[in-house]
Amino acid sequence: MSTVTRVGRAQTARRERRRYVSLNGAALVIVAGVAVSVIGILYLIQTSHVASLGYELSRIERERNELAMENARLSYLVAEEESLEKVERVATEELGMRPLTRYRFLEVQAPLEEELPPPPTPAPYSESLWERVWRGLTGVGRAQAPAAGPPALPGLGGGE
Repeated sequence: MSTVTRVGRAQTARRERRRYVSLNGAALVIVAGVAVSVIGILYLIQTSHVASLGYELSRIERERNELAMENARLSYLVAEEESLEKVERVATEELGMRPLTRYRFLEVQAPLEEELPPPPTPAPYSESLWERVWRGLTGVGRAQAPAAGPPALPGLGGGE
């Protein structure tokens, strides 16, 4: 194959590509119009979505304010019901109670500490198989107290 044939084929391929790529003025205007229309529609969709979210936010804020007012009103009613005057009135009028006039104090002897029963020892925690497997997989350790008191620390008078 000669270089002339190669050049001829290359020029033919370029012409064919130009035919597909070249647009006349009307086609260019249509493509630009479609692009602008798509951008405009997307902008309108986004704007309407933002507006609807704004309305929803306003509604939720109004509902929050109403609930805060209701909460404050209920707190006031609870405080009113817990007031000492209200408790005394309900006790005397509705429950038939009367104020205490005679006081009597009782002295109770506490038992000696030696007489008290020892506190129950808690049952040791036994770990299930799945808990041990999970600890092994996750690498989480579990501390266990030594059976015979704390270890002796050298230099602190604890053994050596």
